[in-house]
Amino acid sequence: MSENRGHLSLVPPLGAEFDAVEVKTVELPASVDAELELLSPQEREVMRLRLGLDIGRPRNHGEVASMLGMLEPSVALSEIRALGKLRNAGNPKAESQPDAD
Repeated sequence: MSENRGHLSLVPPLGAEFDAVEVKTVELPASVDAELELLSPQEREVMRLRLGLDIGRPRNHGEVASMLGMLEPSVALSEIRALGKLRNAGNPKAESQPDAD
C-alpha cells in the first residue's frame, strides 16, 4: 500500500519491486474499510477478493468469478466501477460530472 497526497492506494506504483510475503490474516486500517463502504456489496466483495484483503493473496478475475458465481467480464466491470467510485471519493466535482468513457 502506498499513500500519495492523502489518497490511499492498494496497488504498488508501476515498476515497484516488493517481496511476496504469505499473510495468514489481514487487518485493514479503518480508513480502508470506510472507503470500501462506499461500494455496493458486490463491488466490495470483488475488490476484497481481487486485492487479497481477506487472505493476503490477490486473486485473478477467473478465481473471483468462480468464487462469486459470476462471469469474468462481470467481475472486471465491477472492479472498474469500484475503482472509479474509490478514485472519485471525496471529489464532489468528479461525482457530478458524467463519465468520460
